Amino acid sequence: MSIKESFIVVFLVICGTLSAQTTYMEHIKKQGGSRTTVPDSAWMGKNAIDVVQDAARFLNDEEKVAKRAVELIGIAATHSTDTTARRIATTHLVIALKSESTLIASSANSYLSKFAPEDFTAEAQSIITGMLENLNSYNYERVARMAASKGVGLNALSQVFLTKKMNIEKKWDIALALSRLGDEYAINWIVKKLSRANNQLYVIEVAKDLVYTRQPKILDLCVEALKNPDLLCDCVNPNVSQKIDCGYRLMEKIGPLIKDFPVTFNSLGMLGSDAEYEAALKRVRQWLNERERVEYLL
Repeated sequence: MSIKESFIVVFLVICGTLSAQTTYMEHIKKQGGSRTTVPDSAWMGKNAIDVVQDAARFLNDEEKVAKRAVELIGIAATHSTDTTARRIATTHLVIALKSESTLIASSANSYLSKFAPEDFTAEAQSIITGMLENLNSYNYERVARMAASKGVGLNALSQVFLTKKMNIEKKWDIALALSRLGDEYAINWIVKKLSRANNQLYVIEVAKDLVYTRQPKILDLCVEALKNPDLLCDCVNPNVSQKIDCGYRLMEKIGPLIKDFPVTFNSLGMLGSDAEYEAALKRVRQWLNERERVEYLL
């Protein structure tokens, strides 16, 4: 084979490789989007940085195509151990948070929640902070919770919480995010608000929010409600009109955060039969009542 022929072969191999890396998103663009999930072949076995950077080219495309680009970036990077790929991905996804499209912004926020705090670059953190300073930012509450879970946004959220006028729903969401960040003022605000209500049924209603904070002072309210056998809640099964012990629902939410909890749940956070739940709740309450305090796995 001559030098010229060798050069042509190498050139074709390189071009073929580059083409393979971009084929999926270009195919999606030609289709105008896709309703199917991102196939493993779109990222598996490929250089994560190349996949992420290529998909990022389509983030400003029409909604269906851009959403698929967000998904590919999220999937490729979260499955990668390459720190650079993950950090590049979070920056692109944070920019996508500012999209006017509900689908794109929500998808970006969902994938960002799967990254580790160290994956967020200074640029990504700066963009998030800017969004948190503006109460009118789209999807503000979800972005605030995602950011707080990554240790981002304390100063911005605190400033907004203390100085801006807002409805109680938004103030509650910001208080939750600040509590997750360890802000004592917000933690005490939530505890005081729930204590004033003096209604453990309300504690159960917002238990998912309270568990998100991962703050002992707040989690203690859930534990106290779990110990109460007189609280009755609607059954999750819409065909069952009879109310059930609220402890079943609360046990699943708070249990995984309590050290040495006497009940073990499956990967879905559930037990098996109704009989198992009945026995488990009885055992849990006895265990809690035997202790002055519990320790949390935070």
